[in-house]
Amino acid sequence: SSASNSLPAIVIDVHRPQAIITDPADGSSFEGSLAITAECPDQDLVTLRFQYRAIADTTWTDLAGPLAHGPYTAVFAPGTLGTYALRALAADQFGQDPAPQEITVEAADLAPESPLQLTATVDGGTSTLTWIAPPDPSDDLDGYHVYRDTVQVTPPSPLPPTTVIWEDSGLADGSYEYQVSAVDEAGQESDLSSSVTAEVYTPSLNHVLPVTTFASTDLSGAGARPGDLVELRARAPDGTFATLASVTS
Repeated sequence: SSASNSLPAIVIDVHRPQAIITDPADGSSFEGSLAITAECPDQDLVTLRFQYRAIADTTWTDLAGPLAHGPYTAVFAPGTLGTYALRALAADQFGQDPAPQEITVEAADLAPESPLQLTATVDGGTSTLTWIAPPDPSDDLDGYHVYRDTVQVTPPSPLPPTTVIWEDSGLADGSYEYQVSAVDEAGQESDLSSSVTAEVYTPSLNHVLPVTTFASTDLSGAGARPGDLVELRARAPDGTFATLASVTS
């Protein structure tokens, strides 16, 4: 019968494979170099190549490839500031994608990123800050500014770029909030880092009266905060201090 002699329909896929750039996002800005990632869902992909052109040019230049299998990645480091178009050009055994996706990116001189992992420790009236330098892809970090309670307390010229420790001394008892920013050679300043708080206070020691001649004696004091380390120090004739005892309050 006609039903028993019918053949299944045959579907012929004639479209070319298409790759999509998944990272970076269209319109991204970068400094130095840029990692590019693409994906292609088509099973008949034979090769993929990354290409770029300056936005004012019409000629595409190969960046990486042809790549025969994933992961499909490349690094774009143009060396000249400006706007560029990027594309991932996929091809099967019959030819390449006639209308590949394009994105634009901006190679720019960006402000630095913020310093990382700011910490503060207090010893007497001195607050010591430490931080980690931010990534510096263009090697143009010029230094840092330090802010106490939102007011810059370092000189107008940035601290040297090798600085990752800074002391703020002569502080009265009180609570102080610190942040640090990074500055590049063009004078661009980063956002302020996350803030840290330094608590400066002076514990008091009760005097021992009358002066004792015993080899040991009990001492008491006040003003320490719970959990802080309190040290009892004695000053020698030469002006140096030796720690006699330490206790957690």
